Amino acid sequence: IADYTNFVIRKVSSSISISSASGDTVCSGLMVSFIANPSSGSTICGYQWKKNGLNIGVDSNIFSTNVLSNGDKISCKLYNTASGDTIAVSDTIRMVVYPAPLIGTITGDSILCMGSTITLTESIPGGLWNSRDSDASITSSGLISGLFSGIDTITYSISNTHCTSTAFKIITINPVPASAGTITGIDTICWGQTVILGDSIAGGVWSVTDSLIASVIDTGVVTGLYFINSVDTIVYTISNACGTLNAIFPIYVHDCAFLGLNKTSRSS
Repeated sequence: IADYTNFVIRKVSSSISISSASGDTVCSGLMVSFIANPSSGSTICGYQWKKNGLNIGVDSNIFSTNVLSNGDKISCKLYNTASGDTIAVSDTIRMVVYPAPLIGTITGDSILCMGSTITLTESIPGGLWNSRDSDASITSSGLISGLFSGIDTITYSISNTHCTSTAFKIITINPVPASAGTITGIDTICWGQTVILGDSIAGGVWSVTDSLIASVIDTGVVTGLYFINSVDTIVYTISNACGTLNAIFPIYVHDCAFLGLNKTSRSS
């Protein structure tokens, strides 16, 4: 017969603690996360978060919120998911919520060119301007200079003893044309003949300065129109919202029959 006289039944106790990265202080409106840390004896369990004694959040060991008032009390109950029985209840964190300073809205243009400036304003004075990236610079008065092509984030911050509020504005800095390239091709034709010109930069627009002497189409094909020896200027234009650059190319149109030349179509 088994002897159970000295048999002792030991109950494994469980506990739970909670913590947050910000401790028990936070600025109003900022997100704060609370983490529940059950003891190793806690097995099949669920989490019920509470704010001021009322259930809040979902069944998770992490509870995040940005809606807290000064003096709010946060706690967590660990319960058995099978029976619903309470396993342990954490201590309470009583939150100190500091008021964040008022922040307005940044107004002004959102697009500028490299090398140009725009001015931003904020409805609440006394803050500090900053550029998060290196594509633009900004002065203490809100004057922005476009330094490089790209996208930058401009911030305006106001601080009090405990908290800082920040407004954001995304700006785009567009490039100016770097070059119109170089026009290449034959520079002398007979009237009625055509030549094909090219340029080292794609995406430009062809034009002539005197449409009575020569014409040019968007593929760079030039036609001599005037039969008296003349010179025209072919223009190749690269442009965007930030500027325009031109490459020029003189084209000489001759009366080849008068000069005794063979008038045949030429192309380069």
